[in-house]
Amino acid sequence: MKILSQNREGNKVTLEIEEEPSKFSAAIAKTLEEAGKEIQVPGFRPGKAPKEMVEKALKRDVLESNAA
Repeated sequence: MKILSQNREGNKVTLEIEEEPSKFSAAIAKTLEEAGKEIQVPGFRPGKAPKEMVEKALKRDVLESNAA
């Protein structure tokens, strides 16, 4: 993991965090698993929907921000 910090005006700081793609993919998979327990997908019992259906129900940017 690579972290760059940059001081800004006042007491603000900008952080840039870079992670390996394999670790980020694992975080996305874990987020999908957790979301699958909470999301209601029509035709499936809670927590029983296939990963692909849960992924379609979620927006990709929301999924990535939760994984980050």
